Amino acid sequence: MLFFFGLSLVGLALFLTARRRGFFKRPEAWQIIIPPPLIWGGFFLYFALAFFMSFLTWIPGQLRELLLQLTLIISLVFLTGLHLKKTGLKKLLGLKEPDLLKKILTGILSWFVIFPAIFFFSEIVDSLLSRLHLPLPDQVAVSYVKTALKEPFLFALALVEVVFFTPFIEEFLFRALLQNFLKNHLPRLAAILGSSLVFALFHFAPQQGWANLTIILALFLLSLALGFLYEKQKTLFGAIALHAAFNLFTILHLLFFLK
Repeated sequence: MLFFFGLSLVGLALFLTARRRGFFKRPEAWQIIIPPPLIWGGFFLYFALAFFMSFLTWIPGQLRELLLQLTLIISLVFLTGLHLKKTGLKKLLGLKEPDLLKKILTGILSWFVIFPAIFFFSEIVDSLLSRLHLPLPDQVAVSYVKTALKEPFLFALALVEVVFFTPFIEEFLFRALLQNFLKNHLPRLAAILGSSLVFALFHFAPQQGWANLTIILALFLLSLALGFLYEKQKTLFGAIALHAAFNLFTILHLLFFLK
């Protein structure tokens, strides 16, 4: 508990520093036109490739997931490049933005602000569910990592997937494509809220039972931060860095605090 109290103090200090430096000032409006075939095609690719890979049962689970994610990254970038051309793809990713490394570092440091808040609200929901004596199974991703712990090589694959590939894929789908698509038709705040709700519900799984309530709330809050960061920085890589940091420290928490 002292560890999380310390994180809260660090987060508060970072929040006050960012506020004093104007980080939370309203960002300039910017627009990227996402054609409907691109948004539907992106999500269709995700589900189609996942369905196809599910038949390759002769490949170990972690390796199959790695192949799926690599194929998906290449396919998404290629599909987006076809619709938006090279210049549009660079703008979507924010490759031309100045101080890119600084923005990536800001994304990582944002974890200290976001995680204590998510942990606080998640603990409240978990406490209420526990008082009602409702079972709280592990999140699917957590079970996936726990299974991989039995084999060092498989765990290394799972770590690469969860920390590097998954953040890129999910930020590309939900921030670069979905959030921008919604922003073409809705106010910016509504686009962030809408993409965050879809992102959170995307992680619903029947086997997670009542734990879905905690998971959906936590991921909705995380997604709000990711959406704001993307709008503020105009680059996807700050959001990817925050998402990667969140996944990494979740795994570390699993390894060192939940044994």
